[in-house]
Amino acid sequence: MALLKWAADENVGHMAWLLAGGEQLVFEALSFAAKAPRTLGARLDDLLDVDMAFVFMQFVLQSWSTPRAREYRRMHGIAEDVGTAVTVQRMVFANCGGRSGSGVAFTHNPASGENRMYLDFRLNSQGEDAVSGRHSASGAPGLRAALPSVAARLQSLRGVLEDEFGDAQEFEFTVQDGVLWLLQTRDAKRTPWAALRIAVEQVRAGKPTTATARRRLAGIDFTLVEQRHVAIDAASTLLASALPASIGVASGSITLDASTAQTYATAG
Repeated sequence: MALLKWAADENVGHMAWLLAGGEQLVFEALSFAAKAPRTLGARLDDLLDVDMAFVFMQFVLQSWSTPRAREYRRMHGIAEDVGTAVTVQRMVFANCGGRSGSGVAFTHNPASGENRMYLDFRLNSQGEDAVSGRHSASGAPGLRAALPSVAARLQSLRGVLEDEFGDAQEFEFTVQDGVLWLLQTRDAKRTPWAALRIAVEQVRAGKPTTATARRRLAGIDFTLVEQRHVAIDAASTLLASALPASIGVASGSITLDASTAQTYATAG
């Protein structure tokens, strides 16, 4: 119980939830983690290098105060005092060979709102490799070719996740030796265009209510919800290509940090 006590005694504005205790700690298909709390103390020494756990916990808690995190909270109206959490759990490994890998998936396309799973997946790689953008990842066709049973299982979980949480979901997953593990899920980030399409189609399907859909669309300026495309002619030269972060067209200088983006925005 030492870790749990440490989290309470040394809290500096954060609450650390430390879960340990069984084979279901990482959940698959909504079989949620953590058995009864009585199993916590008995399992900590078996599962953890306690000193190393402290180090990693501190890294996670300190991430709450990074400039990027602070800017994200400012943009999205998230209070500074709600804190973050740490979950210490049994590890599954995505770098165990050709039948392992990691990925992130959306139950609806986050750019267009299309009612089709969108995912990035990278074989024989840990989660950071799949989501950091430093390495290319394959989509649903690549996963179907490499691990067809896993791809089919993910498809079957789309409806389960949306029914359980009542909205389009963004979730991370690991495959270890052909076994699928869902690590975490959250309401999916989406473009305004996608938000509108998802809300309309869900209301037509009877879920959610119109009032709930309207709340989810609050803050969107519908006069700006449009799609634009670049008209490319034969004389145009393509300099580079990449996966877009959103639909639409933009031009001008780019910035890779929040402070420079603020400076550009202030300058017009």
